[in-house]
Amino acid sequence: MGKKRKGNTLLGWGGFLLAALFLTACSSSSGSGGAGGVALSGKVIDGPIANATVTITTGSPGATGTIVGTGTSDSSGAYTVTVSLPPGNEPVFATATDGNTTLVSFLGSSQKLSEQSDQTLQSANLPDLEISQVTTAALALAEKLDGNLSTLTSDSYHSLLSAHRKELLELAVDVMCDVDNHENPTSVRDSWEMAQSIAGQASPDTSSNLLNSSAGNFTSCTNIENYLNLISENPDWAPELDGGDDVSMQIPVTPGSYTLQGVLEESGVSTDGTANSTPLIEPFSATVSVDAAGTIAMGSATASLNIAGISRGQVMGKSISMVLTDNSHLDFTLTGTILPLDSSWLNNGSGFSIRAGGTGPSNRAVRVDAVLVSTGAQPIWGNFKPSDQEGEGATCSSGYLLRGTLTGPTVGGVSIPFCIQGSGSSLTLQNASSPQEDDMTGNTSASGPFATPFGLNEYSVSPNTYPFIQASSSTFTVNSTNLKLLYIMGANEALATNCWGISCTPNSIATTMIFSGNIIKQDS
Repeated sequence: MGKKRKGNTLLGWGGFLLAALFLTACSSSSGSGGAGGVALSGKVIDGPIANATVTITTGSPGATGTIVGTGTSDSSGAYTVTVSLPPGNEPVFATATDGNTTLVSFLGSSQKLSEQSDQTLQSANLPDLEISQVTTAALALAEKLDGNLSTLTSDSYHSLLSAHRKELLELAVDVMCDVDNHENPTSVRDSWEMAQSIAGQASPDTSSNLLNSSAGNFTSCTNIENYLNLISENPDWAPELDGGDDVSMQIPVTPGSYTLQGVLEESGVSTDGTANSTPLIEPFSATVSVDAAGTIAMGSATASLNIAGISRGQVMGKSISMVLTDNSHLDFTLTGTILPLDSSWLNNGSGFSIRAGGTGPSNRAVRVDAVLVSTGAQPIWGNFKPSDQEGEGATCSSGYLLRGTLTGPTVGGVSIPFCIQGSGSSLTLQNASSPQEDDMTGNTSASGPFATPFGLNEYSVSPNTYPFIQASSSTFTVNSTNLKLLYIMGANEALATNCWGISCTPNSIATTMIFSGNIIKQDS
């Protein structure tokens, strides 16, 4: 049995020094389709995959599309392909092939990519350049639900990511099992065709179970529940769940004083998908300042963080990279997205939601949900509402409808539709009508875990308060496991756990409840 992690005291209960924070900028220069070339630089990932043939096409992925560029990934899986794109809004795709492994990705429209012709686009400002299991699963579902990838747009792609996160996570795990264990079913040629076959079993209107389906049948895949956790924590895959094809969004961060407040979670899963450590759930809060040069500084000379790419109060793109360092000098390196919070959710100032995944000490997977808000700003939880509701047929008599899919051991794959509503300084969850709670084997339950109103309130550990973090004092039960919830304003998921801080042991559960439906609108 492993040792308990000791709690820290620096910067509140979590004790994290924020060593570096970078908002990755991308150019907004204009151009016309077909004028010059656009350099696309990314990776083929599940390991990574070396010596894969990378083909950029328009119209559709792979052999059925129009080829506009080709390349080969190096020993680290990295590739760079320069393409000349046609005018208009044709969808652009990347396909990576190595033996019977074929992964695909949607890169956005030819027009939007052509507007970036003066630079090399990288995954920091176009996450879907990481050709992965997540992007492959997303395209397989898009083809099933829309019928024709030749008409795919960023708007329809983002709607897919929002409405079908449960199916997306399950199908991405299927692709991971295929690539990791070389278990292509005999009825298909490669992993892309397998994903298409499994997606063909999904219904657009119901909660379809896509794990262990007849088209998959992965006898050697023993890490399914851990894979569900890993996808939400991985620095490459996490941004792909939030509209990874988008390069045009501009996020303004005005110089001034801010509070950075959030929760760091380690599920206990390593980056190879194995469970090998004690989970960690730790809130943190820090007062920081942003200057016109883009530097965020803290009150201590040894505790500073820098934002690269802020010029005259503007940050281009929605990608963020950051390094958190605790007072034991352990680094947590993360990559994710930054999006503006709804102004009606704040009193006195503006703010942003940060969602990121990455790597902690000893190669452990980690994720962070946080807010960056003007100093003095306070949350108005009574105005909180998701921008898009999604419950796959369930309804709410009051509140707003979401479906949450749990990841990780014991509870991984359980999907719960529920109603959420803010009031005063708290949130309340309650079962939706006809909840159709289901687990990853397709079993359903007539009742969800929130039969009575389930309350979350402002999190506090004396003498510190965390007004942008909601926490439950009671538990709900899933698969005979009692869990509490933590929620950070703006996040598209809640953290579900039976421990936090120094109370975590090697047998504890720290997992994520990922929402179908958008808390913050994914504008394209």
